[in-house]
Amino acid sequence: HHALHEWIAQDPNEANVFENGFLNQFKAAQANLKINAQNGMPGTFAYNGFSGQQPLPIFEAAFASEETSPYAAADYSNGTYINYLNQGRAGSMAGTLDTIFGNAPYYCNLVGASFGPCANTIGYTGAGAGYPINVFQANPYMSGQGTGLMNDTGYGNFNALQIELRQNNWHGMQFDANYQWAHGLGIEPNNNWTGDTALFTLRDPRLNYGPTLFDIRQSFHISGTYDLPFGNGKRFLNSDNPVLNRVVGGWTIGTIITYQTGQPFQVNGGYATFNDHADGGVLFQGVTNSQLQSAVGVYHTTNTYANGITPQYLNTNGRAANPQYLLPNTTPGAIGYHTWLYGPHFSNTDVAITKTTPIRENLRFVFQGEFLNAFNHPNWLIGNGNIRSSSFLHANVINNNTVGARQIQLRASIEF
Repeated sequence: HHALHEWIAQDPNEANVFENGFLNQFKAAQANLKINAQNGMPGTFAYNGFSGQQPLPIFEAAFASEETSPYAAADYSNGTYINYLNQGRAGSMAGTLDTIFGNAPYYCNLVGASFGPCANTIGYTGAGAGYPINVFQANPYMSGQGTGLMNDTGYGNFNALQIELRQNNWHGMQFDANYQWAHGLGIEPNNNWTGDTALFTLRDPRLNYGPTLFDIRQSFHISGTYDLPFGNGKRFLNSDNPVLNRVVGGWTIGTIITYQTGQPFQVNGGYATFNDHADGGVLFQGVTNSQLQSAVGVYHTTNTYANGITPQYLNTNGRAANPQYLLPNTTPGAIGYHTWLYGPHFSNTDVAITKTTPIRENLRFVFQGEFLNAFNHPNWLIGNGNIRSSSFLHANVINNNTVGARQIQLRASIEF
């Protein structure tokens, strides 16, 4: 199957770090921070005229109302902004400067009070530095916010081999078994086929091409019933004794068995290196995607959650990813590798036992017991894929009505 013109969400108001020259200034700020530390002034990215440093006109204009002399603003030592520089989060920094809200009117310092919202919203009266109002965003009237655009440029494909075997009633047994080997891919972020999450960037929608929620690679199902061969007219204990027939005859067992490989999930780095909403991706060191996939499983730690990958790929606390193998991308202006892995397999067995007892020709008593998740088998779902998260690749027990703990249901009826 190949689907065209699927609805997807885009954000035409993503923060721009390229055409406005901000990316180069961000990199210069990173260099300034390093050079200041080498010259006995750690913790600031201000331009101090040291060899190799560069002026930062966009930052200086944004911070202008906070200082009394050039490069004296306390903002140059702001811990959050220092982290942005160390982590390559150019998109996060741009997202901070393009808003008229917050503790400092950075955006208004850039464009001035002639931009109505600056004057009307926060009472800004300065002339600004003369930057165009779309210096960071295409629609500055949505300052610091995205603008959702739904369009039908999405597409997807689903390829599958399907095999089914049906057995009609044969000596009291009938069943249906089917197997599917499939692959479903499309352009949507975070497996979100409903189109309510924006693509990474308008610049390259192909970055979002990957597995969909329905990308279950292999699945097997079998359902059937078997009339036990006991009682009158059956192979065993065939007797005209009505009491014996009521006890041993009329038993039927049925089952539904499901097995399928795990659902896809994305591993991400958590840094906005490219714009204000795209994940910057992950860097692999000494490990391949197939090796990571082989390490995915259920590694028990408590009764309700487990690690979803071997301890080798977790840090010493068993929390975030081991930086020996996985690191967040910290290259400003770049999006790293967005890998997809598949979680633990899913399996479930339901069993039903039915006893039918005839009372007279047109009346019978039916008693049935259903055992949902008959073997009380836990199924696990991989959680957070952010390699910096303390819950990175934790596996949580799926707990809902269809795959929770074993349920036993008994029912009786009179049929006529």
